[in-house]
Amino acid sequence: MSYQIATTYLAQAGVVGLLQGEPPPAPAPGPINVHVDLSGLAALIWQTFIDHIGDIGNVAWSGIKDHLSEIGAAIWTPLSAWLEAGLHSSAEAVWNSVFVSIATLPFQLPATLTYNLPRTGR
Repeated sequence: MSYQIATTYLAQAGVVGLLQGEPPPAPAPGPINVHVDLSGLAALIWQTFIDHIGDIGNVAWSGIKDHLSEIGAAIWTPLSAWLEAGLHSSAEAVWNSVFVSIATLPFQLPATLTYNLPRTGR
């Protein structure tokens, strides 16, 4: 039986007013607010890290201790060259500023302060 025939029979029987009409439209959905609490996960990650930091240190040290001489040479060689170059350049700067300037000083002073000095009363 079709919908139209069924409603016609019901209308004749006087039941149409009792039938349910169209459902009301659904309300518009509000904003979706999702909160995820990760504090338990962060605490678990931190605690796991703290529990295994000794293991991590042991593994790192076991890999490093066999190569300490190579690591030292790789660090000390450029560092010592840098320190030597710095000491050399500072010593050279002091030498040039003190002794080279003293040798050229009489030739760079104006004449009034060298051989044209005014005579005092003596």
